[in-house]
Amino acid sequence: AGVAVWGGVNDQAVLTVSDTASIIGNQANGNGAGVYVEDSIFNMTGGAITGNITETGNGGGLFGYHSSRDTVLKISGGTISGNQGTGSGTAVALNGSSDYARLELSGAPDIDGDVFLRDDRFSDIQVEVTGAFTPAQPVVLSLTQLDDDGKQVISYAEGATSSANAFMSKNQGYIINAEGVLVKVVQVPNPITPDTAVTLDKTELELAPGDTAKLKASLTPADATYKYIFWTSSDETVATVSDSGIVTAMADGTATVTAKSWYGHEATCAVTVK
Repeated sequence: AGVAVWGGVNDQAVLTVSDTASIIGNQANGNGAGVYVEDSIFNMTGGAITGNITETGNGGGLFGYHSSRDTVLKISGGTISGNQGTGSGTAVALNGSSDYARLELSGAPDIDGDVFLRDDRFSDIQVEVTGAFTPAQPVVLSLTQLDDDGKQVISYAEGATSSANAFMSKNQGYIINAEGVLVKVVQVPNPITPDTAVTLDKTELELAPGDTAKLKASLTPADATYKYIFWTSSDETVATVSDSGIVTAMADGTATVTAKSWYGHEATCAVTVK
């Protein structure tokens, strides 16, 4: 990992990322390519965790693990973006042994990529909003155990609030409502406006290895109820794409990036890397 912090036998370690601090471009063969936190406190008030890649693990940007004492990831500012991984949680992943690492959110951070909750091991795992929370873009949560009757995935401290649509679900067919409950779409009150098409602002990209480009997807109609776009690349050895449409050129070749809407409509962009 780029930075790893473990608590001692009697004390918790504390790591703070703030202001212009950057953790960029690290690679790992396990969890937490950017930052690995175990039995410690992580506090991010600014700075950036970007472009980190885990080849075989979870938490491309940030990974928290509770082994023997409280592990808390506190994020109130800064940017987590452009991180990648073969597992879950390209932005953040939470795990543990007897208990799970906690994620506390407040302020206005920019978190690009999904936040993975290890709910197959901890059925009560939740993200905690501890203060006014107005993220730069919706925080996307991913889970493995889906409950048709609803599952509480966000908790709010007394007096804590979040902006509208502060959270989204990566799991197709589910949304996160204003009370922080993951629910099936069929439970959402009507009226629902389905999308009928999706388009991209670019249909072709030519990049050099290491370059990045942003694709913008637009839905028809513009007031479609579910605005999340599912991004995929046909060949991630050539080009990858983040959950917000950022394409990263990896190696010479061609790949097709696909943007898929909630209702299954697709648009593609041909990517050439050379």
